[in-house]
Amino acid sequence: RKRKQPNSGLTVENHAIAQSYGNMEGKEVRFGPALSALWGVSTTSTTNGAVNSMHNSFTAQGTLPLFLGMSMNCLYNGLGVGLLNLMTFLFIAVFIGGLMIGRAPQYIGKRIKWMEIKIAALIILLLPALVLIPTSLAVATDFGKEAISNPGFRGFSEILYEMFSASANNGSGFEGLADNTLFFNLTNSIQILLGRYLPIAGQIAIAGSLAQKKIRPETEGTLKVESVAFLVLFVGVIVVIGALIFLPSLSVGPLGEFLEGGVF
Repeated sequence: RKRKQPNSGLTVENHAIAQSYGNMEGKEVRFGPALSALWGVSTTSTTNGAVNSMHNSFTAQGTLPLFLGMSMNCLYNGLGVGLLNLMTFLFIAVFIGGLMIGRAPQYIGKRIKWMEIKIAALIILLLPALVLIPTSLAVATDFGKEAISNPGFRGFSEILYEMFSASANNGSGFEGLADNTLFFNLTNSIQILLGRYLPIAGQIAIAGSLAQKKIRPETEGTLKVESVAFLVLFVGVIVVIGALIFLPSLSVGPLGEFLEGGVF
């Protein structure tokens, strides 16, 4: 019979156990919590997939950066792919910035029109679709519910991480999930295929469209992409679109587990 797992990040100090080294569960002594957390964030922000600790043993707040790295999917995300995803967000930011100042969106002398924005929007919406639709199917059926080892928020996080890892070209495992089943094998295979090649195809289409356009000279009304104001806008677009779009699902996962402990 499965028992509810307490929030380790909030109850570990209540026990008569020395915690001078932090939460050592699921971590190697030679690395410790700090290097384990550093590697966890690094491997989820790239298409690495290697782990040096069990991510399922992290505290609730410790697992949140792992999800955020894969949700934005543009922080050093793989050799070349991270730059392509970053450029996709850049086109959206240029488009929004151009509308804010009342000018036609333009980047490196090339006019950004509706075709490029449509493709960029489809690329950005692809990751949430690949992650959230299979996650909903898994938690609503016995395919997913019978595979989790921890009920509640942590069990949902196990399924959500599995879908994130496959769709974001990562490959690391949250562990605790019996994912060697027909459902997860087929689902992850489709996610890996679509999550890897469809964004690349869309980004190549944008590049081909821009290559056919003439370079326009910059004027005083041209959006200055090298300015601090545009940098703030660019980061805001990445955070709002790339991270906050997953806020409801994260609220049922690591955020919900963190708040369940009565922090506030």
